Amino acid sequence: MIQTHLLNFNSTQIHLAYFDELEEDKMIKSLTLQECERLQSYTSAHRRKEFLVTRWLYQQAIGGPSISYTETGAPQVENANISISHTRGAVGIAYNADFRVGIDLEYPSSRILKLAHKFISEREADLIELTDYNTLTQIWCAKETLYKLAGIPGLDFKKQLEVNFHNSTTLLGKIYHQGKTMSTSLTCSLHDGLILVTNTEPLVG
Repeated sequence: MIQTHLLNFNSTQIHLAYFDELEEDKMIKSLTLQECERLQSYTSAHRRKEFLVTRWLYQQAIGGPSISYTETGAPQVENANISISHTRGAVGIAYNADFRVGIDLEYPSSRILKLAHKFISEREADLIELTDYNTLTQIWCAKETLYKLAGIPGLDFKKQLEVNFHNSTTLLGKIYHQGKTMSTSLTCSLHDGLILVTNTEPLVG
């Protein structure tokens, strides 16, 4: 069973799908040859489900040319901009006809407390409560979104990606690379317990 939702943030559309059991055989029939080959490369049953739901959601909600991938592994389609995120039982696709988009989804969990030292800078640590795993998850999602927007492999989440809270739902994201600073406005929302972050403006700089 799949439940879908549409969220709009300025010109960015977010298509969400929550899923559990799937009719995989029926969904596979709608894939292209290239998509079937990619599906076969996944050994994890959960990863196969995510792939099938992503392709189904894209065709149902957006349609158009099939999803392909850049050299760095980022999803792309002709004449538009998309970004994809998966988490436990959920898939999200960000779509914007005008500018590049990123998206990340996560369910808040105390497990992130053990990872905070890997992506929270000293400046950020001074501004937040490091035991607040909801805030930590927001920052993690924001930095994942920035990483996808940058399209630069190997960026250091702690040193090259920065997040500043404007309020509880709006963040300023910055990317530092080779002496340049790029920035964008990010929006953070909560949907059925799922934290979702995407950019509402183009990346500039």
